[in-house]
Amino acid sequence: MKPTNHSFDDTQLEAMLKKYGEAEPRVGMEGRVLARLAEEREHSPAYAWWWRLVVAVLAIGAVAGIAVFVAIKPGSRHEIVNRIPYVNTGQIPTPILAALAAKQNAARTTILHQAQRKAQFSVEPRLEQFPAPAPLNEQEVMLMRYVRDRRPEAVIVAKAREEIRKQDLARFEAALPLDQRSQDSE
Repeated sequence: MKPTNHSFDDTQLEAMLKKYGEAEPRVGMEGRVLARLAEEREHSPAYAWWWRLVVAVLAIGAVAGIAVFVAIKPGSRHEIVNRIPYVNTGQIPTPILAALAAKQNAARTTILHQAQRKAQFSVEPRLEQFPAPAPLNEQEVMLMRYVRDRRPEAVIVAKAREEIRKQDLARFEAALPLDQRSQDSE
């Protein structure tokens, strides 16, 4: 298509908009829209009511589940039994106290046995020395032979190396600001 060069002025545009605004809806369209709105009004309250009921039941179920979980925590009954002190004030008959003490001792024994069983499965071999000694590598064997064969010479070299290390450390400390220097150098 070849582009045409039409220039519109405001009067033509206003005439077109007025014609567009005066257009009538298609036949039967108004009736279809009104019927659809009436249908939605009939069904929407029932749907909204059902949805609210489902949400409420789920919320109540979640709260009840959390409450049951917190109330019946494994081991919580034994912890409470072990925390209650039994003092003979003369108000509780001695046989009842004996039964309560026996029940408390049984609970403690059960917990102790459970802890011991867990400890048996998690026991690892204990080493006499930590870290465990490893075989010497080639350089360590060479150093051991050198020290064994030339002990006086090895001692002089070790002292010289230690002196050099101390001098390097002193130079490094001197280069640091005063607030960062270690307490040992002062």
